[in-house]
Amino acid sequence: MGLYLRAISRLAGGKAEEALALADEAAKGEGGVPADFPPVRAEALLRLGRRAEAEQAFRAALAINSKDRVSLGGLGALEMGKQRYAEAKQLYQEA
Repeated sequence: MGLYLRAISRLAGGKAEEALALADEAAKGEGGVPADFPPVRAEALLRLGRRAEAEQAFRAALAINSKDRVSLGGLGALEMGKQRYAEAKQLYQEA
């Protein structure tokens, strides 16, 4: 839980690179990644402009929790950026 809170704090403080490093560190730990971590990692990637990786991470998070609002919203933002408005609208509605 400590890594999760530190990652959230780094994201909130505009330190996406540090948040990503914490998420990656958590993924190496025993027992896998906590359910809340994949969207944090994806959000960090998005803020770093690594859109393709962020999309993969949001989709991986949705594979764990198909109702995750952060991931649905993140994918919606990515679809908006691609001018795929119908897809973005659907994702935002699901979120």
